Amino acid sequence: MKKIPSLFLLAACLAAVLSCQPVEPEEKTDDKPDVVIPPPPVVKEIDYSKTNLGELAWKQGVRLGAAFTYQEYTKNPQIAEILTREFRTVTFGNEMKHDAIVQPGGALRFDTADKMAEWARSAGTELFGHVLGWHSQQQKAYLNHLIDQANAGAETAFINPAAIAGGIDFERYTAGASSPLLASGEFVLINGQNYVSLTDDSPHSGSLCLKMDNSDGHATQSWDVQAVTRAFPVESGKTYRIAWYGRTSRAADIQLDIRGDGDTQYRNSAWGQFAKMSSSWTYQFLDYTVQSGQELSLGFYGATETVTYYLDDIQIFPVEAASAGEPARKAIDEAFRTFVYGMVEHFDVYAWDVVNETFTESGEFRTQGNTPEGFVWGTYYESTRHWVDTAFAYAAAAAAKFGKNPVLYINDFNLETSPAKRKAFCDYARNNPRVTGVASQMHLDLATTDLKAKVEASLKDLVATGKMVRISELDLKNNNETAQAEMIQYIFQKYLEIVPLAQRGGITFWGINDKDSWVGEQNHPLLWKGSQYEKKEAYKVLYLYLCELNGINPYKE
Repeated sequence: MKKIPSLFLLAACLAAVLSCQPVEPEEKTDDKPDVVIPPPPVVKEIDYSKTNLGELAWKQGVRLGAAFTYQEYTKNPQIAEILTREFRTVTFGNEMKHDAIVQPGGALRFDTADKMAEWARSAGTELFGHVLGWHSQQQKAYLNHLIDQANAGAETAFINPAAIAGGIDFERYTAGASSPLLASGEFVLINGQNYVSLTDDSPHSGSLCLKMDNSDGHATQSWDVQAVTRAFPVESGKTYRIAWYGRTSRAADIQLDIRGDGDTQYRNSAWGQFAKMSSSWTYQFLDYTVQSGQELSLGFYGATETVTYYLDDIQIFPVEAASAGEPARKAIDEAFRTFVYGMVEHFDVYAWDVVNETFTESGEFRTQGNTPEGFVWGTYYESTRHWVDTAFAYAAAAAAKFGKNPVLYINDFNLETSPAKRKAFCDYARNNPRVTGVASQMHLDLATTDLKAKVEASLKDLVATGKMVRISELDLKNNNETAQAEMIQYIFQKYLEIVPLAQRGGITFWGINDKDSWVGEQNHPLLWKGSQYEKKEAYKVLYLYLCELNGINPYKE
């Protein structure tokens, strides 16, 4: 055995001794250890080129559409691009309405609507028909001309003389008279007497008519030239027709005020409450329900425009007498039938708004008494309900005649916030087999209390009719884009949850860009904004929601 060298032995012993000594702690320092900063999270970028809202909604059985007007289409090229990319259906805001199609002579003119329809066809989008029957935007000049012609020579059949509360008899005076008119009590007040007189210049009937001359524009306020009639006796709670024949030196508006029933009630043709006057004698009227008064007088303002006004045969009489006019009823019914058949034949649409906004907030059918600003078709039928029945009968018959099968909708607003209206609306739809679709406009306001619950309740009631269910004119007033986005998603979510696939008629936004909305840009109601048509938060949230429903990754890979 070899001996270990002494030097190595000594080193080994020393190492053993040192290993048994206590270890001194390391000296502390103020230096902090290095902080490891994780990399920033990867922000996923949405890829809007993968798909579009229309395609995503269609995968859920929903026709997604938007409304637009000819003016928007021609002035904003972005409109056509967005409509083509994002929507499967289009609705014309105004171009298929009565006053856009029917000319003053009664002919149907389709050229503007045809340009838009041709674009829709070329873009591969379906066209929705809006609207066949509505109390607003009528060609009133033509309709009033029909009434005038129908009742010419048959006035006693239209107006029951025994029921007339009173009339203005100009024939007791002489041409040029003004002060005698005032003194007699025929008119209780005339402003600008030098400009209000009687004339034998082509009266409507008899030998004289009233003339109010502002042709030189001397009167800058509408009341500076006016004539106020004597008072007519009336009964509280009863509806009266205020009627007269009028013409002007050129087409112009006129204002009328109704006195004796509380505060003065103003009516104006510029507000669509009766027809604009023209150079030919036309029958003008509006229906007024007396609230508490016992007599009414009428003030005609002859300085609304720089023209000369002529008035004749001014009367107030119970509206029941007017509704008994068979010649006028037949003329209006034929005009309505011609319009419905002409529209159904001419346009290839997948559905029609047959009747629009026919109920009041309290659930009554509209009448001339509760809708004085419009031309209520039902005035010339047995009732407004009879007119609605007739509208659906004509639409169904025309569709069958021309080999078409559109869904026939009844459409109204405030169904979410007016339970009485919604009940009347749903009851009517349920009991008319020709109604194949129900549509809620859903012009909503985010400030409405319990809006989500009201939307849900309305959708359930619409589904219970058994008809196709459509959201026809969706927009949402708001002051917060995030809240708007959340509510838009909720509406789509509830529509898909509540409306069975077989009853999904679709959802249409009433416009595209906030700046073009009928409720004003300040209400921020739609999915795009600004001159560059920037996508809003509501668009982004809806896109992500629909992508998730359809199992599509919305982000860039």
